[in-house]
Amino acid sequence: MDRASAFYDWLIERSETGEKRARLSYLAADAVKEKGELVAVEQYLEMSTSDFRQYPLALARLGEAEMKSGDLEEAEAHFRAAISQDEKVSMARLGISRIHETRGELAAAMWELETLLSYEPDNYNAQALMMRVLAQLKEDDQVFDLGSAFSRSRMPPVEDPWLEVLRDYMFDPQRLDFIFLDYFTVGDYKRALSYLDRMQEIDPENARFYRYRGTVFMEEGQFDQASIHFRKGIELGGDNAESYPLLVQSLSRGGAPDEAEAVARKGLQDSEPSAVLLLELARLLVDRKAYADARETLSEAHEIQPYDVEVLLLRARVSMWLDSREEAKRSLAMVRQLAPSDPEKLVRAALVHMEAGSFVDALPLLERAVKVKPGYKDGVELLVDAHLQIGGKLLAAGDREAALASFDRSLEVMPISIETLMKKSQLLISMNRFQDAERTMRQLILNGVVNPTILLIYGDLLYKNGRPDEARSTWQRALDGLGKNEQPKGLRANLLKRLNS
Repeated sequence: MDRASAFYDWLIERSETGEKRARLSYLAADAVKEKGELVAVEQYLEMSTSDFRQYPLALARLGEAEMKSGDLEEAEAHFRAAISQDEKVSMARLGISRIHETRGELAAAMWELETLLSYEPDNYNAQALMMRVLAQLKEDDQVFDLGSAFSRSRMPPVEDPWLEVLRDYMFDPQRLDFIFLDYFTVGDYKRALSYLDRMQEIDPENARFYRYRGTVFMEEGQFDQASIHFRKGIELGGDNAESYPLLVQSLSRGGAPDEAEAVARKGLQDSEPSAVLLLELARLLVDRKAYADARETLSEAHEIQPYDVEVLLLRARVSMWLDSREEAKRSLAMVRQLAPSDPEKLVRAALVHMEAGSFVDALPLLERAVKVKPGYKDGVELLVDAHLQIGGKLLAAGDREAALASFDRSLEVMPISIETLMKKSQLLISMNRFQDAERTMRQLILNGVVNPTILLIYGDLLYKNGRPDEARSTWQRALDGLGKNEQPKGLRANLLKRLNS
């Protein structure tokens, strides 16, 4: 018997109520489960449910154990018993879903999963199982939609108020570590810190725990406190590869860039250089516009980790600033190869091209981003702008047909783009394509872009297209809309001239 089991057995034996014995047995099952002792897990869970039949989490865990042993009927009985006590025990409802799926009862599995996700929408285990069930039902579109959301979801830790009550009885730092990380991951820092406090009571000289606390302070914007704890972790012999970059970040974000740079350089001297720390140093160099030094630092980081996308993105941007366009293009091409399904990184790569005026080079990246994530706001807006900018350059070069084609491609991405519609209207008028211009301007007006100047031009188009009555009505509307401060000057006179002719 190991120390954990002995300690829990001692606590269970001295507990005065069945409910407390049940809770402790449940914790004991969790502790021995981490060590792979499955028989002991089931024994503790059976003790838990015999001492306190109303403990739904223990019933659900017992159902899981029965399911692993292949006894689906007994497992289902325990899962349903758990749900009868608390219908929102996700572990139990997920177990029932798995049993239905195993039996081929796909509709029943879907009902259970939909119920679970209605109150716990980010349960990634339920999402994964639902994707599998939908695939069996040949619902490919739904599988794709759910898969897109699945990668971004986070599952909160199991809610059990007794965990907090019994926190001080836990002595296994690894167990506490798991719970801390569960709460930290979902942003519940208050609960996370309570477990970290216990971890540090047990092992006060553990450098990793100082790094954890520093990271929490970073997330809360307390950069000075974060720096103190990162330094302490380094003093205690923590993992420099992780602690130094975090310390540099906390100092930089806390408004001490010079100190951050000094720490970064010290970290590189004290330990083997890492791409992460070199990247942090490069960011500091970029902030003070030391671009040549930044490129050298990023080249070193690239040698250590040639497939680090963040290094490649910053290296590309710096190369553009230093007019090394081919080097920048190579870095951005690698980003596309390494992150073909990450719309955020694809858009960031496209932005490097766009900031350098290379809108044509940005197009494939933006088109890929929008394809990977349809409706992605940043991707859509930048793709519209890229086509618009390309059209503007073509127009400036005198190629009006090609410019018009670019404006049309922009409108294919976003049909109601005011700026694109304006530019297209102006171009069509210059090409004497008045009917097309009228239709384009009508789109502007229908979408709320109504001012006296627009109405004057629209009226002119109606007149040219053989509809004088509609033209006069439009000019009158423009005149009625003029305020005391006539802008642009002469607009009133132009409108009156048309109306009186």
